[in-house]
Formats: sequence, C-alpha cells, structure tokens
Amino acid sequence: MKKHINIRRLLQAAAFSLFLALLLPLGAEAKVYIDIDAPAGDRLPIAVQELSLQPRQAKDKSMTDYSGKAIMDALMGDLAFTGYFDIIDKEAHLKTRFSLQKTKFPRWRAIGADLLVKGLIKVSGDELTVELRLYDTVRERQVTGTRYIGRVLNPRLIAHKFADEIMEELTGQRGIFSTRILFTADKEGLGNKEVFISDYDGKNIRQLTYNGAINLSPRWSPDGKKIIYTSYKDGWPCIYMRDLISGREERISAKPGLNIGGRWSPDGKKIALTLSINKNPELYILDLGSRTYKRLTNNHGIDVSPTWSPDGEKLAYVSDIAGNPHIYAINSHGGVPTRYTYKGKYNTTPSWSPSGDMIAFSRIKNGKFQIYVMRSDGTGERQLTYNGSNEDPSWSPDSKHIIFSSTRQSDSKNSSLYVVRPDGSGLRKLDIGFTHEASPMWSPYL
Repeated sequence: MKKHINIRRLLQAAAFSLFLALLLPLGAEAKVYIDIDAPAGDRLPIAVQELSLQPRQAKDKSMTDYSGKAIMDALMGDLAFTGYFDIIDKEAHLKTRFSLQKTKFPRWRAIGADLLVKGLIKVSGDELTVELRLYDTVRERQVTGTRYIGRVLNPRLIAHKFADEIMEELTGQRGIFSTRILFTADKEGLGNKEVFISDYDGKNIRQLTYNGAINLSPRWSPDGKKIIYTSYKDGWPCIYMRDLISGREERISAKPGLNIGGRWSPDGKKIALTLSINKNPELYILDLGSRTYKRLTNNHGIDVSPTWSPDGEKLAYVSDIAGNPHIYAINSHGGVPTRYTYKGKYNTTPSWSPSGDMIAFSRIKNGKFQIYVMRSDGTGERQLTYNGSNEDPSWSPDSKHIIFSSTRQSDSKNSSLYVVRPDGSGLRKLDIGFTHEASPMWSPYL
C-alpha cells in the first residue's frame, strides 16, 4: 500500500511544494551495504542511468529537459561527495530501451555496477512528476524507490532528497544532502557583508539580508526554522533573530557595547553570547523566554566565540585570560573553566561536533590560520589544513564533514568556502563566486 505524505510545510523555506509517495518499501531486514565507520576501503560501483524524459506536450519539453539535467547533476554530485561510490561512466551504460518496470540486471553487472539508479520525469503544464529507484543488481532487487509529484521551483531538491534516502538505506544513517549552509559575503564588492543561504553544495543561493551594513556570524536554530546573526545596521553590534519562513525579524540583544557571537542552545531556549556592558567582554546566557541575562564568566580577559556541547551541559569558548587567545570549556550553569589548548599563540572559533566527541577550531601557525580538531576533552589535536589562511569551522549534522572559509586559492585576502573531512581528506571548494565568503554554518537536519 502506498503512503502519501504532505511535506509542504517542511519545505516552505525552500519555496518547494511537494507530495511524497514511497514505492515498494523494503522490510525490516534491509541490508546495510556500507559501514561508514570502517577504515576506508573499496568504493561501491554504482551506475546512474540517464533519466527518461517524458513531456506530455511539446511545450513541456524545455522544462522537462531542464529538470532532468538539474536532477542528474545534483544526484551525481551528491553521490560523489560521499566518497563511498565509484560512479560508472555513462559511456559504459547499456544502449537499451528504457523501462522502469523491467531491469536487465546481468547486463548492468557486466559493466561492473553493483547498484543502479534509474527513473523518469514527466511534465504536464506546471505539474512535475519524478520517479526514482535504486536497485541492487547482484541480488536483483529494488532497494528503495520514491515518486515525487508537485510543482517544483528547485528540482535539485528532489535529487538531494533521494540521495538522502540512498544513504539511509545503504548506511543506516541519514544523509546530509537536504541540509543547507549559512554564510556571509560581499556580493557586490562594496565592503559590506550580507547573510546568504545555500544548499549544502553551495548551489541555490538566496540572499537573506539587504541592509548594506556589516553582518556577521549567522547561526541556525536547532530546528532549522530560524537564524540569529550579529549586525551593525543600527550603528553598533546587536544580535537579530529572523524567522526563515515568515521573514519576520527582531532585535533580541541590544545592550550598550558589544552584542556578538550568539549561539543557540541545543534545546533552542537560550542564546550564549558575548556582552561588554561592564566594559570587559564576558560570556552571558540569554533566556529567550524571559529575555533575562545570566553572566557566565567574570575575569579580566576577553571571552568570545561560545559553542555548546550537544547535550547543553558545556560551552567551549575563546579567552585571553592567560595572555594569548586559547580554547576553554565551562559548565553552562557556571563554574571554573578548564583550559583546552596550550599550543600556538592564537586559538579561536571553536565548533563542537554534533556527535559530541570532537571540537574543531582555528589556530595561527606560521602567520596564517589553520583548521584543527581535538577531542572534546582537549586532547588529541590534529591539523587539517596547511595552505592559505583557514577560519570559522562548522560541522555537518552527521559530524563527518567540516565547512570553513579559506584563502588557499587567492593571492589576496579574498576567502571562499571549503569542505573537508575530520581526517583531512576530501577537500573541496564550494563554487559560490562571491567576495569574502566567511562565517559558514552548516544547518541541522532539515
């Protein structure tokens, strides 16, 4: 029996209206094909057959072609991003008549494909139907399949949703392809910084702020429905909260002096931030319900850049109380902080992994910032980057990727966004094309 799930509300922020029906769902004994925690090994050969394009009328052909190419490009990019698959060149694919109902498994095995993705697209006026299926060619069975019916403004989202489904079926864990990225950039080269949002791969960019001021450090709410960011648009750094669905915005912290570095607590009820109301920048906790502040640190140093542990019990942050900026951790209810870093003269921008076992941060080495990771107790430091200046690390929700800003491909101080795995492998650039791309933050699962 097919189930129909209305996910219109879940996708309002992406301007996407969609109904979802699962085809031939697998039983509880679905096979896990990839052990993502095992040492790197052979990649799984997969073929992605060209989608069958089926416009209902001649006038629908251009939209069908456009949607087909967008979905194919996004799906191939998603699979390549994982590092788990060996995508078989389409020149080796079978030259046979397309059929969604019948699959000649021996022929696909003959070109080395253990898995096969196939599907079709139908366009009729403003209605788009996309049906995608994943097959195990060795066991000659369908692994999963989904039919999408609706009006689509961003067909790439279909590919991301199906790639998420592939990853969950093959690894037992959720995919990250429907997640999004917040970042700041100087789009027009005018010296200001606006806040932008994009797909996880840097595509489908949308500008969120248009105030012509300096806007910094955009951060997601735990449910992915709101963001906070620091802006100088009212003349001094204040923190603003924006609802991504309604567009409604409010100023939530405007104390005299600095209001910077806001970071949502895991339960979404509090904001950790830095205030300088008593001249010295200290950490505070803002209760969003009562709009009251609780002071967390009290010393002669500068305390900034808080990041919550996923259980909400601790905060890692930066302090120069010992002379140079280092990473510290403190109980979220207060207490005596613990120093985590002792190497380097400048350590900054800590980011706690969603898995809770790692912290990423930046450190100046040989005059330039580099990305490091360490265990959540401050031990086991490992350097990930070596070229250019690299800052502002942020974890993917599965804790398997880190996004950051870097000048590695620039002769100037112009920065772009890059993604790397926590072991330093899989480095790739997001082709956004703006000036001074910075302060990236990966969304939670959406």
